[in-house]
Amino acid sequence: MNHYHFGKYTVHVHSALSVFIGNDGTELIIYNDKDDYAVVAVFRWVSEKQILRVVNKWRLTFEHDSQNNVFIHYDPDYRY
Repeated sequence: MNHYHFGKYTVHVHSALSVFIGNDGTELIIYNDKDDYAVVAVFRWVSEKQILRVVNKWRLTFEHDSQNNVFIHYDPDYRY
């Protein structure tokens, strides 16, 4: 897993996925770059509320803990 600091969270992303953090660090885009370059998730950091908002997710599940960790689960071999 790869780890990214985003807002006050550490996001742990499956190594088969790529991550782009843009818009001054307020959006985190996760995409699959194997065959279709499909965006599988978009997260937004809302600084005034200190929360991480899920804008969109596809082909993955995620969980978080009380230590401000977010774990992205993805199975690259599963045929959706």
